[in-house]
Amino acid sequence: MQMNQKINANDLESTLTSEKMAESVSDSVVKMLRGEDHPEMLCGFLPEGAIERLEEELCVRIQVAICKAGLPMVFAIKGSDIAAGVIGGSSFGKTIARKIVGIVTKPMARDLEEYIIDDGHEIILGLMDQELQRIANSPINELSNILTENDEELKELVKILYQKFMNTFAAAIVENINREEV
Repeated sequence: MQMNQKINANDLESTLTSEKMAESVSDSVVKMLRGEDHPEMLCGFLPEGAIERLEEELCVRIQVAICKAGLPMVFAIKGSDIAAGVIGGSSFGKTIARKIVGIVTKPMARDLEEYIIDDGHEIILGLMDQELQRIANSPINELSNILTENDEELKELVKILYQKFMNTFAAAIVENINREEV
């Protein structure tokens, strides 16, 4: 295509979905992911409050997952077993301990679940804040190494994601571009 020739919608869509564009984008993204920048650099592009909303959503999901996994009951049983072990030295103690375990376990599990829902929020947010701060202080290349340390694998992953995105949305993107400005 010559420089003085206008680009039409089909040309633009073909360019966005081309192998050459996918290669170029994936090369650039991998260079960024293997750089020494920190994730906080990317946070500047997010809308105000986005991180807090994400933290809040993750916190609620963790609370629900803990309860759905039955962890309060597991903790209650374990706590009751520990108490039974302390009380149950003699045969009389063992009998009493078994009764206590049966009486205490379900209410303790309910109380633990209630505690996780009512008060666990602050604990979980505190832990997440610590981890997110640790991540923010890590170079992006350390984080991208979690996915893979192999640059070619990372490039292929980025390329596949780019191609899937463009194959799905290129036509809509082109449609929204004012071709007069191209």
